[in-house]
Amino acid sequence: MGVDKMHRLLTCHHWATVNRQQSTVNSQQSTINSQQSTVNNQQSTVKKAIIHYSQRITEEGLRKLQEINHANF
Repeated sequence: MGVDKMHRLLTCHHWATVNRQQSTVNSQQSTINSQQSTVNNQQSTVKKAIIHYSQRITEEGLRKLQEINHANF
């Protein structure tokens, strides 16, 4: 086998390997993006829940203070 033919075969093999690896990298990046989206959604849900329950706690606390206030006067 001549040097040129060997070089062409190695080059072809190299780029086939690179292309397979790129496909794997793309798939991994897609998975990462999906996981990041899930995390973002979870964070948003948690923030909404914190705001909701903070408001409810504040409202309940105010009601109790008003009850105490009315009872004392």
